[in-house]
Amino acid sequence: MGGLKDQMPVTYGNFLVGSLALIGIYPLSGFYSKDLILESAYSTGGVGSIVFILGIMAAALTSIYSMKIIMLVFHGKTRLAADNFNHVQEAPSVMNVPLVVLVAGSFFSGMIGYYLLSINKPSGYFHNSVFNIHKLIHHLPLYIKLLPMIVGIGGIIAGVYWYKKVSVILKPQLKDLPKRRGFFACAQNNITYFIENLLQNKYYFDEIYYCLIVKPMFILSKISDLFDQKIIDRFGPTGFAQVTNCFGSLVSKIQTGYIFNYTLYIVLFIAISITFFVINFVKGSLG
Repeated sequence: MGGLKDQMPVTYGNFLVGSLALIGIYPLSGFYSKDLILESAYSTGGVGSIVFILGIMAAALTSIYSMKIIMLVFHGKTRLAADNFNHVQEAPSVMNVPLVVLVAGSFFSGMIGYYLLSINKPSGYFHNSVFNIHKLIHHLPLYIKLLPMIVGIGGIIAGVYWYKKVSVILKPQLKDLPKRRGFFACAQNNITYFIENLLQNKYYFDEIYYCLIVKPMFILSKISDLFDQKIIDRFGPTGFAQVTNCFGSLVSKIQTGYIFNYTLYIVLFIAISITFFVINFVKGSLG
C-alpha cells in the first residue's frame, strides 16, 4: 500500500471526508453528534465525568488511527510491486456512487440537523420525543464544547507526524533511537520505545485475550471432551448400544431355525405355566 492518492482520487476523497467526520471536525456531522454525546456525559457528573474523559481519549485515538490509515494507504511511497501498483485503478461507479451519497450525508446532515431542525435547542424538532437530551445538558463552558474537536485536531497532527515516515514507525527498534547521555535521556528513550512498542502490538490485546479467554476455553474444551468420552459416551449412547448388542446376541442364539427347538420352547412354556397355576391353586387351598 501507500501512494494510492493519485491512483484512486475518488476513494481518497471519500475516505478523507469520512475520516474527518469520524474525528468530529467542524462542520461535518461527527462534530455535532460527538459534541452532544460528550456534553450530556459531562453534564450528568459522577460516572458521566469518567465517561467524558474516556470519550475524549477515544476521540484522540480515533483521530490518530484515522490519520494512520490515510498516511499509510494513500500518502508516501508505495510499498507495492511496480506491476501491482500500475494496475491499481479507481473502484467502479457501482461502489463509488453510494459512497459519495454517504459522504454527502456526513458532510451536510449535521448542519441540516443543527441549523434547520434545531437539534441544539430544547424546543427543536425532537422536543416531543420520548428522550430529550437537552434535559440533561446544562450551560457548559465553551472549552468543553470545543474540546473534542481540539483533541481531534491534535490527533490529526500527531498521526501525520508519527506516520509520515513509515519505515521508522512500522519497525521501531531501541537501537535506532538517537543515542543520548544521562539518566533522563535514557528514560526518555525507554519511554519512547515502550509507547511505540505498545502501539505496534495493539496494546497487547491479542496476548491478553489469548491468556484470559482462548487458553482457559481450550483447557475447558479438553476437560469437556474427556467427560464426554469417558462418562457420557460410556454410560450414554455407547453403553446403551453395547447393552442392545448383547441383548440382540442372546436373542439370536435362541432363533436357531430348528423346529424341534421351537417345540421344546413351547413345551417348556406350557410346563412352566401349568406349574405356576398348580402352585397358586395349592396355596389357595391351604390358605
